[in-house]
Amino acid sequence: MKSRSETEGIPELEKVGLQEKDGETLEEVVRVPNYVDFLEGSRDQLTRTTEYKALAALMTADSNISKHIGQNIRTAYGASTVTLWDYAKFPLARQLEKTEPFVFDEKLLRTTLSQLLKFFSTETVVFVHVAPLQNFDTDIEELRLATGLTIRRITKEELVWLLNLVVMAGIMPFFKAFQYKFVIEEVTESPKFTGDAGPSINASDPFELIGRVVTSFRLIKPGNISCSMVRTVPAIPVPGLPSGGSSREPVPPWGSRYLLRKGEESALKEVWQHLENRDFSKPDPVNVALRRFNFSFERSQVEDKMIDLMIAFEALLLNEEGSPTHKLALRFARLLGNDFEERMTLYKEMKGFYKVRSKIVHGESTQTDEQVVVRVEERLRSSVRAVLARVKSQTHSMLLMHLDLDQ
Repeated sequence: MKSRSETEGIPELEKVGLQEKDGETLEEVVRVPNYVDFLEGSRDQLTRTTEYKALAALMTADSNISKHIGQNIRTAYGASTVTLWDYAKFPLARQLEKTEPFVFDEKLLRTTLSQLLKFFSTETVVFVHVAPLQNFDTDIEELRLATGLTIRRITKEELVWLLNLVVMAGIMPFFKAFQYKFVIEEVTESPKFTGDAGPSINASDPFELIGRVVTSFRLIKPGNISCSMVRTVPAIPVPGLPSGGSSREPVPPWGSRYLLRKGEESALKEVWQHLENRDFSKPDPVNVALRRFNFSFERSQVEDKMIDLMIAFEALLLNEEGSPTHKLALRFARLLGNDFEERMTLYKEMKGFYKVRSKIVHGESTQTDEQVVVRVEERLRSSVRAVLARVKSQTHSMLLMHLDLDQ
């Protein structure tokens, strides 16, 4: 039996879709109407109509619209030249994309026209960066970290994009894509210029902000959360506006799952306030410590992870040459300890950590207790948060001086 699209003479194409079966989301290859080719095949017929000619005359007479026709439309994320036909068919294409393509939706038409007119009249374009979070889950439906920055559930359409990216790039086993449950969403604005004249537009790297968010997660509790893919799309899919995606390889090890529970979001927001506007480009001991802390999540060998964590500790609490063990242990104890007994325990603990580190570096040990590395990571997590809180009101060097001299 022919589908309705075949009966209407509309070509079809195969695409990856999703279906729910026994409470599980599974991929399926489905045939769907190819309305893009259908409209292009109908172009001559449609452009000869009286209605199209009247619309074309109105569009070319409007200065806001006409300057976008046949001109290079430049944004921070790409540029393209769009014809009058491309803009004119956009409302019709939106009608065909909906669930019931052959039922006219007047409300959708009004919304589409409003979006187009806003695009023509404004000097900026809104884009959305969507970054799937690897190995992450939460019982919080949506978490807003800042204006335009949200953690939310992945949509089916985004999961389909992720599946296609995994297939094309071969960056992980196909089934792993279904383990992505949430995304980081950043809404940002780009300047818009028509024509080739005008200043160049520099786009910020979305991975830079995404990295800050992932680091914030990592600093509040254990779990191998990471993010190596990002998709950039216009908030309104106006013709000619660029969209695309990118990935960073290798994909970090999965390890233990990161689970953020209700009530922990306040700790996340507190850490985010320290990192949101931090200048990671300048040489700074705390920046080095954060970088090595993040490197440790990319290691598959516990010995490599241990070295990264201890380098982070040294960057965080040392600022001079010489034998580091005593100074590092003393400052660590004073940073986290509340009384003499607790500080003595912490002092001995760091001495033990450093002994393990030295054995690895000097080739004296081929096996390291994974629980020791887990403990080092947890202590570093607490130390970084304590230092971040204190350097808001003093320099890093002054903080270390206080740790040395304060009783």
